[in-house]
Parts: sequence; C-alpha cells; structure tokens
Amino acid sequence: MSQEITQENINLFRSLFRGREDAYAKYWQSPNNSKCGFAPVYSLNNKSEPLIDGVVRSHISGEIVIGIYPMILDNTTHFLAIDFDGDGWLTESVSVINISMKYGLDTC
Repeated sequence: MSQEITQENINLFRSLFRGREDAYAKYWQSPNNSKCGFAPVYSLNNKSEPLIDGVVRSHISGEIVIGIYPMILDNTTHFLAIDFDGDGWLTESVSVINISMKYGLDTC
C-alpha cells in the first residue's frame, strides 16, 4: 500500500532541495541500458519546463527521477552535495566541515 504524497511532503522536499524553479532535469536511460544520465526538460517550443509541484510529487512517489539545478539565477545556492572518494575522503570531508564552520555555513 503506497503512502499518499501530501502538499506538506512536497513543501518539505522543496524547502530542503531548493534550486532553480524555472528548470529541472529528468533521468533517461537508453533502451538497451548502455547509457543513462540526466537531461533538461523542454516544452515543444524549446523553453525549459518549470519545476512544479506535480513533477515533485511524481519524483517523491518514484514515478520519475529528477535532478534539480541547485545554482539559482543570482549565482547562489541553498545546498551542496559533495562526493568524497579515495583514501583521503575523511581528511577532505573534515576540512570542508571546518571551513564551513569558519564561515558560518550550515553543515547538516
């Protein structure tokens, strides 16, 4: 039994993953599964589609996989996702946390 996606769920998602409202990307996969990735969603008149609540609802429910553009038009962002690989991942992640704290950035 699937859980209903409420407006509260959508609002929470949008508050945590705030990015551009005028565009989003959608996951694609080739028919033979050899290639996959994300591509911006455009309308028939070649204009980017806005990220609306219906798209977020479909993403939360698992119907589609979307990607958002975290860098908004004024060159600011509300979140970062950083992938640390290799042997130095712990040292590098601690450095990012320390620098973030030094400049008063939230690190949760």
